[in-house]
Amino acid sequence: MDKDDSAKLNAYSEIEKILAANVPVYKNDSFTIKAIDIFKDYLYKLRRLIEIKDAPHAWLQDQKKKRKANLLLNTLPMINAMVRYANYKHDSQLRSEVNMTKSNLYYINEINLITFVRLLIARAQRTLNAPAYIAVDPDCIISLEQSLNDFESKRSQLKMYLVDKRKAGSEFNKNKQVLNVYLKEKLDFFIEGYREMAPAFVNHYFAARAIGKPIYRHIDVLAYVTDEATGEPIPYGKVSIEELRLSTKVTAKGHFRFLTLPEGEVVLKIENYGYETLWLPIRRYAVEPVKLQIKMTALPLPKDSTQL
Repeated sequence: MDKDDSAKLNAYSEIEKILAANVPVYKNDSFTIKAIDIFKDYLYKLRRLIEIKDAPHAWLQDQKKKRKANLLLNTLPMINAMVRYANYKHDSQLRSEVNMTKSNLYYINEINLITFVRLLIARAQRTLNAPAYIAVDPDCIISLEQSLNDFESKRSQLKMYLVDKRKAGSEFNKNKQVLNVYLKEKLDFFIEGYREMAPAFVNHYFAARAIGKPIYRHIDVLAYVTDEATGEPIPYGKVSIEELRLSTKVTAKGHFRFLTLPEGEVVLKIENYGYETLWLPIRRYAVEPVKLQIKMTALPLPKDSTQL
């Protein structure tokens, strides 16, 4: 579970505890009770979905890995038997179909492995009518078939398990959004109605509501630096706020930004090779971002360079 989801569920659980502890406040209000019951139903569903979404599956992957190892172990002798049969029959096409080196067998993807083993079994079954001294042992064929079935079964089980986890994750996100809207548009309204009667209960409820709200990082200053004469972006400069001991680099496209600056006035010092250093005072209020278009003036070329 990621941090945002964990924070949300913790907030919902705290809300549930607060509501349970304050039943006497709303016990005679059927509308509030119904709204709370709906909230509890949503919360129960979210908890169930997160259990599925976050259920461990390493154990299932390990079982599939063991089944695959057993399949490979039973496939190698079958390859050798079929190559001997193809050589005896002087059947170069069959030999090319069934022959595979150990290294190739161990590194092909699972779909190709399954396809190859199925072909191997089908070709081996055709040898059963041949004399016993050249035919493939029927027990080996049965053993390989069983190994293949075990591997495919465990592989399908793991695939379905992962699909269920993804579906649960998607359903969790949808239900979380629906519950957030429900709290905002319904339950918050009912609880707010008890502010005069039970202010401590209401304050506690809304404090819990605030726990699960995600904190977004905002850009306080976003700027674009260009050449005053040409209008082209000026890349790779340095921008600093000396009083705050902050600095940043200008990107290759002429942008720079600062995150979460304190409220008030600061001075940006903008430097770049070949341009006049610029000191730019800016003022930021609360969380209001500042967007800037900054133009820098190129330094004049040295006199010696104009005479060349």
